[in-house]
Amino acid sequence: MQTTRVFMTAALLALASASAQTVRVSDPKLPFSVSVPKTWVGVQFKDNISGLSVASAPKAGAALMRFNFIPKQGRKLVLTDEFAGFEQAVKQGGNTLKLVSSKNVSYGGVAGILRTYDMVQKKHPVRMRLWFGNGAKNFYSFQLTDTQANFSKSAPIFAAALSSLKFN
Repeated sequence: MQTTRVFMTAALLALASASAQTVRVSDPKLPFSVSVPKTWVGVQFKDNISGLSVASAPKAGAALMRFNFIPKQGRKLVLTDEFAGFEQAVKQGGNTLKLVSSKNVSYGGVAGILRTYDMVQKKHPVRMRLWFGNGAKNFYSFQLTDTQANFSKSAPIFAAALSSLKFN
């Protein structure tokens, strides 16, 4: 009984510590708000995709989280078709891709699919966790990319960020 109590106290302290080490990102340009680690840095991509990108460090090889959205403009989306298009684009780019897991999961009231992939990009193996969400007005593509060796450390951080999502 005492071991359980100590474990629960430690778990609650870890959760409180984790939330104290995050910052809430809310911007009028984003149709959502999310909590990300305070120590992570913003990253700008010149890909004309709307959203938020943060990295664990300002250097190549750092863990990367991207929270992107595309207005649906009345289109009906089938998320499995969106994943098929993503997988085809990755392979056409000369990369290899292997599906590790897939499950239906909702965040912030938006239904979606969460998949994990092993991918080799330019001879560099990475693991990617990708959530596609089908919102009322937007298609959401939220991802974590990290080295396979470090993925187990960054995956809980991404899970916490996804759990913190609030959609406008």
